[in-house]
Amino acid sequence: MIASRPTPDTAPPRLGLPDQRLLVGGAVVFRVLLSILLLIQAARIWSARPEMGAVLIGGVLLAVLLTAHGSFVVVVRGLRPRVASLFGHAVLDLALVTALVHSGGEAGTALAALYVVVIASSSLLLPPVPGGVTVVVLACLVYVGDLVVLYRGELPSGIPGQVVVFGFVFLLVATLGRRLRETVARQGALETELRQAKLEAGEVLRSIRAGVLTIDGAGRLAFANPPAEQLLELDLERDFRTTNRSNIIDASTNVAGIGPGLNIGVVRGQITLPGVNGSVINLGFLARAL
Repeated sequence: MIASRPTPDTAPPRLGLPDQRLLVGGAVVFRVLLSILLLIQAARIWSARPEMGAVLIGGVLLAVLLTAHGSFVVVVRGLRPRVASLFGHAVLDLALVTALVHSGGEAGTALAALYVVVIASSSLLLPPVPGGVTVVVLACLVYVGDLVVLYRGELPSGIPGQVVVFGFVFLLVATLGRRLRETVARQGALETELRQAKLEAGEVLRSIRAGVLTIDGAGRLAFANPPAEQLLELDLERDFRTTNRSNIIDASTNVAGIGPGLNIGVVRGQITLPGVNGSVINLGFLARAL
């Protein structure tokens, strides 16, 4: 009987970007909130500026139609949104934010932070070049252009700083997103290699005539080749996945002192295990830590 106890194979949580559908869902929620704010703004200014209120309502209806179509494609049909579609929705979000900022007058300039949300989401959903760059350039242009109209050519002093913030957010989110994608790609390649190695090792161990067991760091049985199953009078699929018979392995570990011995190298000895129907199994073993 050959027994080995590898280190625990508990993998750390996988690091990576949220699923694209989750990101698109977040963008949809953001657009719904923008639409609600625009409807409130349209109702507030309707008596004084009915033409602006009508424009805001028209923008909300357009946003609802496009969002409903995009949600149907992604959720109902299960298709991945195209880059052109994602870019179009980003432009729509920029238009909604601009309408909200413009209709709010000087008080609405505080809502310019909403541009940052559009830039950040676009940096994750779109390729940095040209999609993400185009969105951040458009955000700067419409923001500055709207302020030129709002302040009649006299821009506030903090505008350059705001533009720098837009660019910084884009660079930061795009860089983090690229590194996370590279990390996920490397993790996927490593997991594929580990699965392949495990399959190959399993085939080799099954062909060995001696009984082979592998036990994880918690003392649970991880693998048993056919000779080991015959010696222990058990079936791995039947016994270890439907009932709790891991105490057989725990008993052998405690009686033979395998656990402490593996800290210093190879352990040899004999163990006595209870078999089925009251029988007794006497086994010699060699244990090695992996």
